[in-house]
Amino acid sequence: SAAIVSKASSGASVPASAPMLKPVQLHVAHSWGGGLGRWVEDFCGADADRWNLVLRSIGTWGAFGQRIALYRSHQMDQPLRDWLLDMPIGSIAISHLQYRRILAEIVRDFHVDAVIVSSLIGHSLDVLELGLPTTVVAHDYTPFCAALSIRFDDEVCSRCDAARLHACFERNPLNHFFRDAGAAYWMALRTHYQRSLQLPHVRLVAPSASVARHARELMPAIADLPVTVIPHGMSAPTASDWTWQNSGRLRLVVLGSIAAQKGADLLATALPVLSAFA
Repeated sequence: SAAIVSKASSGASVPASAPMLKPVQLHVAHSWGGGLGRWVEDFCGADADRWNLVLRSIGTWGAFGQRIALYRSHQMDQPLRDWLLDMPIGSIAISHLQYRRILAEIVRDFHVDAVIVSSLIGHSLDVLELGLPTTVVAHDYTPFCAALSIRFDDEVCSRCDAARLHACFERNPLNHFFRDAGAAYWMALRTHYQRSLQLPHVRLVAPSASVARHARELMPAIADLPVTVIPHGMSAPTASDWTWQNSGRLRLVVLGSIAAQKGADLLATALPVLSAFA
């Protein structure tokens, strides 16, 4: 341009070429925080090779997807864009016209190269059908399991047909998140979800071999799909200078949510033994 020629001829240095643009990755998550929120935060903080945008569903009980907000990172500060859905998503939508248009706008305007789905709660299965390289991370068992944790009648579920699912909606205290839709809808959602997982651009990741094993057992349609296991965890902390003085009972702190779906029954079972020395 004339401006650059003028600067060059006057002895000023010509600006260096712009660096190569980094790939853009879109994380799909809910806005509940917790362990999933921490995982997204850690991922974004550790990944210097990509731009990591986060698409979150925002809502309340019975309508988890009232709004859809796009953030520049894991931090839920001022969204880059924010959409109010004319038809809120109660739990997880099989398909949603406005949501599809939102996705198309994001992919077009922000040049999205890949997608990581950490949660579909408040979102639509349409996000699995963009045709972009898509990784589904199995933090829990939704949208196969409406109770999230595949537990019913004090046991880990090894099967869940229509009859068992109806019973789960009727009398499983862990199944209390998605009361906008019953067992019939959830069966249809499962069918569409398993079809989407078989698309050639979709890959599955699990935090443990047991999650992959349970998912394949409960969803025979994906039994032959590869699942990459990437363990959750963190670096071991440096050793403390503090040493326990054996003079009295231990005091233990239980971190996190003490709720049924978080293992409150396991804690209750352990308490009699723990209380002997703590």
